[in-house]
Amino acid sequence: MKSILLASLLYITAVNAQSPCDEISFVDRAGWGARKPTSITNLTRKPLSFYVIHHTYQPSNCYDDASCIQRVQATQTFHQNEQGWVDIGYHFLVGENGKVYEGRGWDRQGAHSTGWNDDSYGICIIGNFTVAPPNEKALNAVSSWIRCGIIRGNVKEDYYIITHLQSQRPGYTECCYDDVSCIQRVQAIQDLHQIDRGWVDIGYHFLVGENGKVYEGRGWDRQGAHAPEWNDDAYGICIIGDFRTASPNEKALNAVDSWLRCGIALGHVKNDYYIITHRQSQRPGYTECPGDGTFNVVNKWSRFCSFQNSGANLTVNETRVSLGLNFCEKELGLSSSAPIHLFTPIVLFHLLLTYLF
Repeated sequence: MKSILLASLLYITAVNAQSPCDEISFVDRAGWGARKPTSITNLTRKPLSFYVIHHTYQPSNCYDDASCIQRVQATQTFHQNEQGWVDIGYHFLVGENGKVYEGRGWDRQGAHSTGWNDDSYGICIIGNFTVAPPNEKALNAVSSWIRCGIIRGNVKEDYYIITHLQSQRPGYTECCYDDVSCIQRVQAIQDLHQIDRGWVDIGYHFLVGENGKVYEGRGWDRQGAHAPEWNDDAYGICIIGDFRTASPNEKALNAVDSWLRCGIALGHVKNDYYIITHRQSQRPGYTECPGDGTFNVVNKWSRFCSFQNSGANLTVNETRVSLGLNFCEKELGLSSSAPIHLFTPIVLFHLLLTYLF
């Protein structure tokens, strides 16, 4: 993705070097209904040296004004509510409708790439471009906006363009099939959780690579930080990789299955446990995790429960976990030999996509 995108941007930037800023269809924060930031940190010096190019991965691609605004709002919600950031992390976002959406703008420090936020503007193209490049409208908008930054004195004339992938150390993203790369991925997600998100540790209890190995996160005895409203009563297992389409390989799935049974044998999970995925634990549209590839395998397992968080407000004495337990008990049945809350009854599945936002 990075080579396709970078080559396209460099070519278009060179060809259209004289385009003025007013060529761009620009939507300011009021135009897309931005929430107020909880605090503001202004850039202390300009012009800056770098543009760092991102894609959202999810939310998915958008081609019209209404859907692009929805994607920008969803990104801000994710950054503020889930990541705990003061605002949307990017300076600007670009849709495949050809429009540029104001994030933190030219004057404020971003939160888009660890180690680069003091001297770079983060431009995020809305959508998933791991295979195909953005369309011409989006690329032209990015190119014009890059030049506009120079014209307005925000970026040096001898600026540089890199991608988010280049800005981080090897192993920050992608699947893993060998011991070295899997350890790199686990280390990278711990860095993301502790440094970028400000969490006390890696959020998952365990991570599983396609080398067939299980990596300890918070382990059996500590509370996780993997799914809001479920962390008190669920173990989070994260399969490392992108499984939106393809499923995890046999080694990974066998490792997960063995680890689930190990949890029962060690007394951490009750016999009548339930399996749900991250997407089910949250309101509809909150996340695609763990991807259709994982979901279409896990939903055939005997202890899978089809519960879906509706996002509705809870009544007095209700919790999201209690709703899930009641639903799953009715759907799968409860053995009379096992107390309902003897051990953690729910296992949530995630996939590791550290470059989402």
